[in-house]
Amino acid sequence: MSKATHVWVGDAAKVLGVDRSTFYYYKKQLGIELKKFPLDRRKYISNADLERIKDAKAAAIEGKH
Repeated sequence: MSKATHVWVGDAAKVLGVDRSTFYYYKKQLGIELKKFPLDRRKYISNADLERIKDAKAAAIEGKH
């Protein structure tokens, strides 16, 4: 079984430890596009973009933004 390349935004928010509105704030600030798959109403973020948010969040906490 291959590793998933995208994460549902609800799960991504949980990974980041924020609510979905804060997740969408990060997405907008970093210019991240979400992906929709056929026959699925949910939106997904790539693992690479999720890592970008994690890095930006960590930098902001450390005052290195």
